[in-house]
Amino acid sequence: MWEKTVVISTIIYSQTIPYIWDWIKEQKVHFLFPFDIDLKYYYFILFFYFIQKLLYSFLISKKVKGPETERGNVPVYKNNGLKAWFLTFVFFFFFKNHISIYDLFVFCKALNYVGITLCISLFLNSRIFKLKDLNEPKFTGSYLLDFYKGVELHPKTDTNEEMKILINSRFGMMFWGVIAELFFFKAENRFSLKICALLQLIYITKFFIWEMDYVKTIDIAYDRCGYYLFWGCICYLPVFYSTPLIYHYYYSSEKETLLHYIYFILGFLCICLNWIADTLKRKLRNYLLNFENPIYQNQKVKGIRVVYKDSKGEIKQNWLVTSHLFSSTRYPNYFFEISASWFWCCSGENIKNIFPLLYFIYITVLLVHRTYRDDIKCEKKYKDGWKEYKNRVKYKIIPYIF
Repeated sequence: MWEKTVVISTIIYSQTIPYIWDWIKEQKVHFLFPFDIDLKYYYFILFFYFIQKLLYSFLISKKVKGPETERGNVPVYKNNGLKAWFLTFVFFFFFKNHISIYDLFVFCKALNYVGITLCISLFLNSRIFKLKDLNEPKFTGSYLLDFYKGVELHPKTDTNEEMKILINSRFGMMFWGVIAELFFFKAENRFSLKICALLQLIYITKFFIWEMDYVKTIDIAYDRCGYYLFWGCICYLPVFYSTPLIYHYYYSSEKETLLHYIYFILGFLCICLNWIADTLKRKLRNYLLNFENPIYQNQKVKGIRVVYKDSKGEIKQNWLVTSHLFSSTRYPNYFFEISASWFWCCSGENIKNIFPLLYFIYITVLLVHRTYRDDIKCEKKYKDGWKEYKNRVKYKIIPYIF
């Protein structure tokens, strides 16, 4: 139903804008409303979404199960993100000369209103219309909090696809990738912009390779679908994550220096290490789960065995890895991700103001905060096992510091 709401809203805009906009301008409050944006930008955003939905639905792929919810539901996802990213990249390569930098700025404004429209639709469906087919709804008792946090856990589209992966990954991350691609091809002699855009494109490619591990993170598995998550992924993600690109478009030196190459190499290395850390934990945990007595069979792979109850009350086990990259810190992948963001935000330039570092500051705060959220979630799930794990692996991101 939410898809219909967004489409119908766009059609209504097209039929009523000329009359409403004239009246609003007379009241001198036109800066508050979305009607000054050419409708082609709204149509393009809807076109982009439905193209991503078609790619998700019809590209041949394996199905991957996500984490089981508290009520025993197991969402299923299609592992075709890398294929969709490749086809999207190729498609916009041929249209790169038809989209200007000015168009990208207008898209930023249009994405804001589209995101808000979707969030209002979800809120109305859950709190006002009170639809009966809501997915594991959780109400806080406050309309404001329900709008901000969201009510449903894993809502589906009208054609039964998982809505979270479409919005978070296939729209938000993909749109950010398209912006980075267009900036890269419009860089001309702006060398730091090329480095910034290229590192972001490598990171986004890494993300889609790793996408089926992303569905097991807090964003997908635990956060509900409200303003915080969906407006964040529709508008905030592609717009705010692109701020380093905007800076380097206007303040990039034309001369190549050794520092530019050093920043690119270090940024690329951090992205690779981030991917290795993300995948290594899963592989080591699976090894421990599948090996009968791993502590004695292979001293190189170590972990703490923990037990927990699933949604049906059955006792299950898991392993918390305490070797390799995870012997001294619990989230080494966060360190590499924060470091990578530093290198593409600076890109070897002498930064003149804080603007290009806004993303670096944001991702640092986000990931540090996420470690505390993860602590609460895991201690509730694993109880004494998690406390033992924290005693053995004392630091979160940086050894002997934090």
